[in-house]
Parts: sequence; structure tokens; C-alpha cells
Amino acid sequence: MRALLTLCAVLAMAGCDTKSSPAPDPGSAPPTTPPLSDPRPAPRPVDVVTDDGVEVGLGDDGSGLAPMRPRRRVNVDQLEAAILEVSGGINWTETRNRDEVNLFSELSATLGKPDYAQSTDEDLEPSILFQKFLDDASRTVCTRMLTADLAARDDPESAHDPVLLIEAGPDDRIDEAPDLIEANLRELLLRFHGRMVPSGHPLLANWTWLYRSTDFVTQDPTQGWLGVCVGLFTHPDFYLY
Repeated sequence: MRALLTLCAVLAMAGCDTKSSPAPDPGSAPPTTPPLSDPRPAPRPVDVVTDDGVEVGLGDDGSGLAPMRPRRRVNVDQLEAAILEVSGGINWTETRNRDEVNLFSELSATLGKPDYAQSTDEDLEPSILFQKFLDDASRTVCTRMLTADLAARDDPESAHDPVLLIEAGPDDRIDEAPDLIEANLRELLLRFHGRMVPSGHPLLANWTWLYRSTDFVTQDPTQGWLGVCVGLFTHPDFYLY
């Protein structure tokens, strides 16, 4: 009985709503809804030229400056993957009791990787401790990269692709073969930082100075490339994006 009364009440309310809202005239035009206006202002294009001479268009926020965001550091997994890609598969490891220990995995907590017990967010600050470990990793990996390139040159049957001595040889010096030194620096900047630098570009000056200085102090051209390799790994353009 109670369910029947509830059903009757619902039908009565529906009937009242039907009577209060007249049915539309079949011959009349359907009502039109006015279009919504977009409150967002249209961006004003700004012509921007990058270091490579490529023109790009960016929206302007009214300040007259190109929009930008703070650069971020790669996490531990991304850093390890980047080093493996650049070095041709050479990782930061250490031999202990005849076993190769992956130092990225062993020091992951120290480098800021969360353990999901005491921390859940990865620390991505380029701290002094991070710089110290990156310097250690780069020296180890660069030494092995140079050793692999030199060994491949002595072995005519080696299938190793050079990763450090790409255009220049181990005995080439900047006073005797400046074109080969510059070509090798350009290849390394492309490999490490993804920068396609044209010949004679001012960006090459600092790396040329680093190579020349190391070669002058050590009197060994290969040590010059070792210094450049470490510098490229520890440069912000390698671990920041």
C-alpha cells in the first residue's frame, strides 16, 4: 500500500511539471543558444632565433621576455641510461671479488632515489654530493671509453665504433691538425649534448681551450680528449633539461 501511494505521488508531480511547461509549437523554430565568448586573449607571436640560427615562434606573456621554465635534473635511471647511450654501453661499475658492482644501483639512495620506505619522492637537486658522484662516474667511464678506442685502433679486426676518438687520432695535436681537432669536438658535442655546432662557432672556443690546456700540461693528446670527455659529462647540458 505504501509503495502504491509513493508511485501515485511521483506520477502526480510529473503531471504537474508537464502542465506547467507548455509543449513547444511544432511549427516554431528551435531556440538558439548564444555562442560562448573565449575570455582568453590571443597570444602575440614573437620571433626568436636560437644559437643554431633556427627561427621559432613563442607566445608572449606581456613581459616582453620569452617564456621559460627552470631547468630540471635527470633522475638516477635517466642519468645511467644517458651515460650508457653516450659511452656505447660502458657503465659506472667497480670490480669487487671478481664481480662487477653497478655503482648507480649501489649509490641510488645517496643520489636521491626513493626507497618507498622512508622517502617516496626522488631528490632532483643538483647538489654538491651529486656533482661529486657524477665526477667520479665520468672519470671512470671516460677512461674506459678512451681505452676501448685505443684498443680498437690496434686491432684491425675489431668491430668497435669509436666513441671518443671519432674524427681525430690519438697522436693528432691542435697545432698540427686543427681541422681534425675541431671536427672531433663537434662530433663530441653532438654525441654528449645533442648540439650540432657549425665549424668556427664561438661555442667551440671553451672546449678547444680545455683540450689544448690538458694536452699542454700532460704532453699527451689522449689526455686532452679524456679531459674533454669528463667536462662534457659534468656540464649542465648533459644532466639538466
